[in-house]
Amino acid sequence: GALANNRELVAMQAAGVSRIRIIGAVLLGGVILLILSILVGELIAPPSERAAQNLKSIAQTDQVTSRSKYGFWVRDRNVFINIRSIYERQTLGKINIYDIGEGQSLLKATHAKEAVHTGFQWRLKNISTTYFQDAKTVTEHQDDADWSSVLAPDLLNAFVIRPENLSVIELLHYMEYLKENGQASQIVEQAFWGRIMNPLVTLIMLMVAVPFVMTVRREVGTGQRIVAGVVIGLGFHLFDKMFGHLGLVYEMNPLFSVAFPGFLALSIVIWILWRMKIS
Repeated sequence: GALANNRELVAMQAAGVSRIRIIGAVLLGGVILLILSILVGELIAPPSERAAQNLKSIAQTDQVTSRSKYGFWVRDRNVFINIRSIYERQTLGKINIYDIGEGQSLLKATHAKEAVHTGFQWRLKNISTTYFQDAKTVTEHQDDADWSSVLAPDLLNAFVIRPENLSVIELLHYMEYLKENGQASQIVEQAFWGRIMNPLVTLIMLMVAVPFVMTVRREVGTGQRIVAGVVIGLGFHLFDKMFGHLGLVYEMNPLFSVAFPGFLALSIVIWILWRMKIS
């Protein structure tokens, strides 16, 4: 904008520098920052967020929690709990409970199809319990039973998977896991395609700045350009979020609901550049 106001862009073009080359110089700085943001978002942020969640859960209770492709693991003294699915904070699916005795020997393994918190304690449903006694095992079945555990619903927030805290590879694996277990995966799919599209959207937003750079108007100050850029950026952000939520409500294709706002903005930018006859 300052170059345009001082007619320096005109001087550069008069010296033989094409507008395409000028635009490329504008985009180059953004590309460098884009690469850095991708590295941070994929390699540093996800493990840091998980480590913070684990530290939080340990600080709140003596439990040790972790997450793997086999679900969530919680240690409550000598009891190891594996939770395959969390439908909501008060409903768990496919629970495995392992009681460990002295010498790290397995005393009892309990499997329940579902666990529901009644407000005071957990209620297990469709239970199968196997007792390991010397050289033999004994298995019992129950329709339901109470389960006393310090695993409180509020603590589940510490290790619920949030798609925005996962890398692209982790989102892909989590998406496959949800599909294999017949669970809704649209939110995760949308987060996955959002991660893929974010670099492209960033480049599109950089291209939105091109008309501001190439416009030669002395009466338009730097402050006005900044305000216009902020308004356009906020407008796009709100539209992008709104369209994403509409995609979830109306069960649109996740890729379409993520990509449409960006490609709409790209189409508008290309039309403006064509009107400006950038060459």
